[in-house]
Amino acid sequence: TPFLDVGMVEVLRGPQGTLFGKNTIAGAINIRTERPTDEFEAEVRASYEIEYGATEYEGFVSGPLTDTLLGRVAARYSEADGYLDNKILGEDEAEREDGALRGTLLWMPTDELEVTLKGETGYYDVTGRMVQVSNLNGVCQVPAFGINQPLVDLADPREDGKIDDDKTADAFDRESTDTDNDNVVLTLERALGAP
Repeated sequence: TPFLDVGMVEVLRGPQGTLFGKNTIAGAINIRTERPTDEFEAEVRASYEIEYGATEYEGFVSGPLTDTLLGRVAARYSEADGYLDNKILGEDEAEREDGALRGTLLWMPTDELEVTLKGETGYYDVTGRMVQVSNLNGVCQVPAFGINQPLVDLADPREDGKIDDDKTADAFDRESTDTDNDNVVLTLERALGAP
């Protein structure tokens, strides 16, 4: 959930192999989440996309817990009905639902030391496929199965090969993806050479 409660985006010119790994020869984009604040803050946002029935809710609460401990909680939930009309099943694809919850604690026992503990959990579920046949003039070749046929012979008769949000191919393949993630990060920052 890298785009939940974003605080800063850094564009770093490359190479950045020392800090971010050997595959950053052209630079890196570093996305940082918001830090807990020393004053109480809260915000809730909601949006609704009319054409495809997509909704999204996002919010956060942040503030001090004690004199040296700050906390922040951010959450997001979104869902969408899908934008491809499956003519055989009579359903929209691909249906999507995802959510995320992140909690951050910032402990500052001294002026020179900061300890940040961040925990995050999230999920991303998709039902159906975002595939539409847009060119029926090609040929489907699968040598292992002896298939070498024009796509127009394999597609459903109702498929017109146009990008028009109507789907017939793979109609009975209700493919789904369920992804869950959990992350915990502990960061210690100490000022060097402090008096």
